[in-house]
Amino acid sequence: SDWGRYGWWMLDDREATNPDLWGWNHILVPYCSQDLWSGQRYKEFVLGNSSAGVPVSTRFAGHHILEAALEALNARGLANASRIVLAGNSAGGIGMWMHLDWAQARYPAAEVTGLSIAGFYGYANAKYAGPDAADEKTGLTDFSEAAFQNIFATYKPFIDQDCAAAHTDDPWACMLANFSHQFVSARSFIVESQTDQAVLQWHDRIPGNMSLWGAEVRTYLAEWHRNMSAALLVARKQKRRIARGGADIAGG
Repeated sequence: SDWGRYGWWMLDDREATNPDLWGWNHILVPYCSQDLWSGQRYKEFVLGNSSAGVPVSTRFAGHHILEAALEALNARGLANASRIVLAGNSAGGIGMWMHLDWAQARYPAAEVTGLSIAGFYGYANAKYAGPDAADEKTGLTDFSEAAFQNIFATYKPFIDQDCAAAHTDDPWACMLANFSHQFVSARSFIVESQTDQAVLQWHDRIPGNMSLWGAEVRTYLAEWHRNMSAALLVARKQKRRIARGGADIAGG
């Protein structure tokens, strides 16, 4: 399989294309909870009504799914591992930050390292609103701060506990690495594009068709690039200061 196509190159078991980790045990847990791997609502509840007025029931149990997967893997030898890499791509990369120190605490005899691929984000408060802005109804979840307050109440997420202690007035901030990374002490790596299509198009509303990118779109892209670069620079300095053994940050 072409694991690298979507950023899952950590799972590649070919020495030629994954020379450092091809011989490791690789486990892919599919993303099925739609809650950034954070939810703790395993009991079904009524979320609202459909357009036809029919009650819609759901559950958000990403944290419990991850916990159950690790329990199952313990019986297959994970409990005896000396090195563990907890990696995630996009929503998985966001969820990784909420669970990295938790995973290290579960496996104290192992060196647990986090890898966030396209998962280092803050709020999307300043969406593109210029010519040809994408329809919000066709995008992904609203990532504004106001929306995250509702997301937090709906998912009842598991978040990094040190971050939660520091953000008692806005615990929803701990769902995003831009706020939580400074509290995470386990070794971590960040792989992040300085212009991210999924976020820019489906969260921030820039036109999907590049032929529509006029001066206003390009100005927005340039500012987004600067903001992401600045956030990664701060993360690099903070992680090097607090991580055990000195963590390296890779920004692509």
